[in-house]
Amino acid sequence: ACLEEIAFANGWLTKKELLIRSSLMSKNSYGQYLLQLIK
Repeated sequence: ACLEEIAFANGWLTKKELLIRSSLMSKNSYGQYLLQLIK
């Protein structure tokens, strides 16, 4: 399970918060996956 994905889907994370978290991990596949959730 992807905790950030669940939190975003439930409105517990905003797009901005998800973008910040994904940017911190943008060099790996998990960070890239989080970036795809925003689009």
